[in-house]
Amino acid sequence: MRLAIDVMSGDFGPRTSVPACMMALEHFPFLTLDLVGDPQAIQAYTSSLYHHRFRIVSAATTITQSASIGEALRGAVGSSMRVALEQVSSGLADGAVSAGNTGALVALSCKLIGCLEGIKRPAICAQLPRKDGCFFLLDCGANLTVSADQLHEFAVMGDALARGVGSVKTPRVALLNVGSEESKGNPVVRGAADKIGANKSICFDGFIEGHELFDSSVDVIVCDGFVGNVALKTTEGLALHLRDRVSMSVSRGWRRLFTPLTKLLLRKAVNWLNPRRYNGASLLGLSKVVVKSHGSANVEAFYAAIDCAIREVNAKLPQQIESQISQHSTEAN
Repeated sequence: MRLAIDVMSGDFGPRTSVPACMMALEHFPFLTLDLVGDPQAIQAYTSSLYHHRFRIVSAATTITQSASIGEALRGAVGSSMRVALEQVSSGLADGAVSAGNTGALVALSCKLIGCLEGIKRPAICAQLPRKDGCFFLLDCGANLTVSADQLHEFAVMGDALARGVGSVKTPRVALLNVGSEESKGNPVVRGAADKIGANKSICFDGFIEGHELFDSSVDVIVCDGFVGNVALKTTEGLALHLRDRVSMSVSRGWRRLFTPLTKLLLRKAVNWLNPRRYNGASLLGLSKVVVKSHGSANVEAFYAAIDCAIREVNAKLPQQIESQISQHSTEAN
């Protein structure tokens, strides 16, 4: 398996992405990597132990986080993000990972790699913790306004992801809404519920409310990109706030009240909330695997994004999604 890694994008560039790549090469003996970016900057962080399993692909520029989609598309030629995606579109790599500008990554992925037949636009899908495992939330920002048909597409893609990557035999799928009653929600959400409910290959659980996100047994939660992005970033912010509050309490005058067992339990709880453990948002609906890392990812978090891409390539996720779409189309006709 070969992945193309845009090592220049994100807040820290090769300082975090390249060490994460070396960590991935250590943990996955079958993996080879294309490290895309400035050769001199990359070489400063590589390890000679794995020199035979990575190659440096030169890219002269980087798309900035502040660039608009139009600016990114016009000025993307020769950028590390575009070159990484071109490695995938040309068949030289099986998937790509980037911590760069989200809008640019979605637009360039659609342009260079393309969507699966029957998919209008890709959706960004994040994995988040719940009381007994994890769940998938999509869309997390690629499509701020959607139709009922698109929400149905997201449900199909999320179901395939939960089966192929999450190893869930029969994923439970729900729509994020302002209430659990059938009459609640706007016409798009209610229309999507009808379409998802009519899809015999999906185990549809109806509506779910925001306070149930982390305390339910649902495996896939579907929403538009505006709602999903707000939910994701609120979750990340709250997790970091709780982590800092707990750390402050333990490190200050409260320390004498905490037994070693209590400290251990608190560390486990904080680690469970750590967004870095779940870094790596999938661009579902593309014909090849593309994973978006958080721009502020550290080495551990960027490694998690690479691991996400590896699991999706191993599961042949785009082919699974395409098969489910084809199956539903046949049943509908």
